[in-house]
Amino acid sequence: MATDAGMKRQDWSKYNVDAMFAGLIDPPSPWDNLEEWQRYAEDLEKMPPSRQLRLLMEEAEETIVGKRLGLL
Repeated sequence: MATDAGMKRQDWSKYNVDAMFAGLIDPPSPWDNLEEWQRYAEDLEKMPPSRQLRLLMEEAEETIVGKRLGLL
């Protein structure tokens, strides 16, 4: 998504694999602060790429942008 000038655009091409991971990181709640969501996004980026991970990263990016814009 990366609609905020301070966010980098993701190269999603490497996320087109059907990898399974041993466990997922629990996402923060919608009411958690921006810093918690940014930490969560950073943790996701450390995991092996997969289609499932891409969906989680997109959700995190949307929430981060919303929080930066004061929409959430």
